[in-house]
Amino acid sequence: MLKWTEGEMPTPFVDKLATDGYVAEVEVNLNDKTHREIIATGMIDLQNGFIDAIFVAPQYMGSGAGKQMLAYLEGLAKEAGLASIKLESTLNAAEFYRKCGFEGEGISVYQSPRGFNLDCVVMYKKLI
Repeated sequence: MLKWTEGEMPTPFVDKLATDGYVAEVEVNLNDKTHREIIATGMIDLQNGFIDAIFVAPQYMGSGAGKQMLAYLEGLAKEAGLASIKLESTLNAAEFYRKCGFEGEGISVYQSPRGFNLDCVVMYKKLI
């Protein structure tokens, strides 16, 4: 299990996810039963343009699900009239965000709602 998925999520983060969070799903047929499976998540605070919680299920990495989620969140930001968006990228995901038009180089420390710190890159993207 990954450190950022261990234990319970703090209530304020769960509440924020309930109002600002989105999921991407696909329909899966297993043993002649069809169900919906979450393949990606994302969250955006339209008050400040902060994007968070973009995760892709491991079996869907490289499928474009993360890029589609990010594009959806960017669309919401544009509809809300935001001039830019920002996020804190894990070091391993920074190149992905750069390919999606984000800029940022400096290393910062992300304070997880789960109580641990993680090196990250603060990144920005102009929308207009």
